[in-house]
Amino acid sequence: MTGGGTYSGDGTNCLGLPQYTSDVAIPIQDNTTNSGTIEITDSGTISDFAVSVTMNHTFLADLHLSISNGVQSAFLTRDSGGGNDVNGTYIFSDQGSIALPAAGNLPPSGVYRASTTGSALVNLNAIFAGEPFAGTWTLTIFDDATADVGTISAWALIFNGGSPVCDDVTPPCPGDYNGDNVVDLADLLDFLGDWNPNLGQMGMGLPGDINGDNVVDLADLLEFLGDWNPNLGSTCP
Repeated sequence: MTGGGTYSGDGTNCLGLPQYTSDVAIPIQDNTTNSGTIEITDSGTISDFAVSVTMNHTFLADLHLSISNGVQSAFLTRDSGGGNDVNGTYIFSDQGSIALPAAGNLPPSGVYRASTTGSALVNLNAIFAGEPFAGTWTLTIFDDATADVGTISAWALIFNGGSPVCDDVTPPCPGDYNGDNVVDLADLLDFLGDWNPNLGQMGMGLPGDINGDNVVDLADLLEFLGDWNPNLGSTCP
């Protein structure tokens, strides 16, 4: 089973967030391999590579998770040997210090090293540095046992730190949440319509997560109001 994804493109992201994301759910099913894809046409060469995965599953040891561009591939986690639940957003990067832990308390999000069997760490940059951005990128999940299932709800590729050049991007109008170039009551109502039903939720690209920390919380409301209130009634250039 394969799901399609989208990418943001050059010059659209100045916050260090993933440039290329998919929110097409990938089921994690017993004794089954499923995958999702992101098509990228942007030019560029990878020097630093990371993958963010938002997923839930009740037995980490079942999972074989890998990433490929059709030329190079690497495991992100495989045969951990333990039964930790995974339920959050996990970034696989060479900046992590350990693999996803098989036992003990597992935080709902964090940065971890990619790994193969047990704690054998994978150097993602050694595999993907020098590869082009462009291509069909595939995230594959295999569940090698029965009784525990789950879902990958979103995933993303982070190239070269996730901060493409944005000098040619017009700065946003603070407080203009709906993008109509006027800061008014409609922006507040639209924001609250996204923020309130997602309050407390964690994951990539959630409506209402305006500060980009992958959780919808009070900080998002305060940041929005800090932009909206002083600009109420203004018209964007």
